[in-house]
Amino acid sequence: MTRVDAFYDLSIRTVDTALGSLYRIKCEGSIPKGPCIIHAKHQHWLDTPLLGIFAHRFRRRAYYVMRKFVFPINRLADWYGGIPIARGRDVRNGQYTRAEHGQTNNCAIQKSVSLLKRGALIISHPEGTRAYRMMGLLRTGFAEQMVKEMGKTVAHVPVGIEYENPQKFRTNILIRAAGPVYTSKTEELEHILYRALPILSNCK
Repeated sequence: MTRVDAFYDLSIRTVDTALGSLYRIKCEGSIPKGPCIIHAKHQHWLDTPLLGIFAHRFRRRAYYVMRKFVFPINRLADWYGGIPIARGRDVRNGQYTRAEHGQTNNCAIQKSVSLLKRGALIISHPEGTRAYRMMGLLRTGFAEQMVKEMGKTVAHVPVGIEYENPQKFRTNILIRAAGPVYTSKTEELEHILYRALPILSNCK
């Protein structure tokens, strides 16, 4: 399955209007044109729609690296531009076999490379799970694989979302992007993400 652009555009416009009525959303920084990966700090369940709104402000549709879901959520994720991956914990929990884990992630890498070669924008959460106002352990396997496959042809953009209080009406949400990084060195990207994401999100 591939993203359904009409569904995606309608979803983003609807979410933008809805969240814009609930919060004061501000954006800093920008998204470059061409192939790009946003590496976003994962704070809250609102992160995914907010990042879609952020991309929409720059007239860009996004694809999302996300954990593999079961039917019917997987179909909605496909329409929204989901790139399913299987996490190590999913194998440990017995949700997938090691073979299924490897096959799913190999497909995710192949699809991501194909999309980037066509100039796509991909959003990834290197922590792999939510950690509100604190940094979780970065799992940079996807980012490292993209660097190895694409080198300096892809812009890597660290992004943080700072929430004043997501439980309260009309509080501030700041989506903040750093400048793009073009690198062929996985260690350099990992170092930048470890330094930039806590600052951009204003968390520990």
